Amino acid sequence: MTTYDIEKACQALFVEQHDKSPHQYLTDDFTVPDNAVFVDVGAAEGNMSLKLVEKAKKVYIIEADPTWRPALEATFEPWADKVEIICKYASDTSNANEISVDSLFEKEGRIDFIKIDVEGAEEKVIHGSVNTIKSSANTLKLALCTYHKDGDAEKFSQLLKSYNFKISFSDGYMIFPYSETYPKPPYLRKGLIRATLTPAYN
Repeated sequence: MTTYDIEKACQALFVEQHDKSPHQYLTDDFTVPDNAVFVDVGAAEGNMSLKLVEKAKKVYIIEADPTWRPALEATFEPWADKVEIICKYASDTSNANEISVDSLFEKEGRIDFIKIDVEGAEEKVIHGSVNTIKSSANTLKLALCTYHKDGDAEKFSQLLKSYNFKISFSDGYMIFPYSETYPKPPYLRKGLIRATLTPAYN
């Protein structure tokens, strides 16, 4: 990879999380609290975890693609005492190749924020987080991608509302040209849901 390639990749990451991007996970009003237990589901290069690692109590990085592991280990080596890199698929069960958010909740006893961006497998991850959602004694926030599959925005908004989350969508729309149905409508899809569940609503 050339210097130009690296710079181009970094610029793409910055654009993705720009204030006006429909893929922006966090806003001034939707943040990860200090001393949080943060689960980065579908971490890729770990950009979001890197942004939050200093103020987090614990960071779980879940990334199934093994090609990312050496870079993730090098990046987060200074915080090895509080960052755990898990090279498995995030799912609704836990085994040799998969892991659920609920299994991390059972281990940690608390999760404050979950980011989910897993190329269309988001529904399985949510189903693997149900115990976390139902048992959480603290405010729980989700940043959940909705653009990978047709209908996910509506499906996930209804599902999260059924668990008493307060939800909002990111601004704008996205085009996802890698879908099995593209270029069939809908051409434009909502990027992600920001959801908050407080104990008072449990």
